[in-house]
Amino acid sequence: LFMQTIIFFFFQAEDGIRDFCLSRGLGDVYKRQYEDNAKILSLMGEVYFNIRNDKQALEYYETCLKIQEVEVGKEHHTYAVTLCNIGLLHKRNENYELALKYLQEGEKIQKKSSTELDPSYAMTLNNIGSVYNSQGDFENALKYYLHFKDISQKTLGELHPYYASALCNIGSVYNNQGNHKEALQFFLECEKIQQATIDIKHQSYATNLRNIAWAYYQIQWYKQARLYKEYLKDSLERQGLAQEHEMWKDFRKLENKLKLIGDEREIPN
Repeated sequence: LFMQTIIFFFFQAEDGIRDFCLSRGLGDVYKRQYEDNAKILSLMGEVYFNIRNDKQALEYYETCLKIQEVEVGKEHHTYAVTLCNIGLLHKRNENYELALKYLQEGEKIQKKSSTELDPSYAMTLNNIGSVYNSQGDFENALKYYLHFKDISQKTLGELHPYYASALCNIGSVYNNQGNHKEALQFFLECEKIQQATIDIKHQSYATNLRNIAWAYYQIQWYKQARLYKEYLKDSLERQGLAQEHEMWKDFRKLENKLKLIGDEREIPN
């Protein structure tokens, strides 16, 4: 029923786009129609994004952006949201330069059109940090993640998933830099918040358990690595993920490494 509703409204949206040039200047009724069409196109883009049909999602987002540019202007917060959505699409496809272009353009608009304590602005900072982290630019990644953490802490509090995500992301930067002890502290702090705020079947919870297990392995505290490996296994089983999933592959990789190590090296360096 949900998809039928979306498709029904999209037919209306297509009609609006087709008659777009003809209907300019016909009054507020048409303007509202095009704003509604932009919302529908954005929703369709989100649907295709979630099912990983990125080509189709990009087409909807770009069409939405064109309508928003005419009807609400380039300084409007909804225009910024669409820019950020396109940026996330490019990031998923590892087009990092394009991702940064769209995300940073969206961030500039959000900074002007909302307060710096807006959670949506904070999430854009997080996404920019994620692109830098993927590029190996850890200095810039850490700068954006720390800003995301500060805003999340001030606006949402320390028992919010956004704040937990910020801690996990900061830990990932330290981990990528080889500073596993520092990373571990952030991962463990994130775990405490997640235990109080989200279901243990949630993927982000499993991701952080994996991070903790690997961090303990890297600092050679193998007893704790084995313990968190089992926590990770339980979380993955509860999620019902297929054995081909990347999380299971990472679990088996860690399991095999731990099998090669005896119990005599349990104290970290």
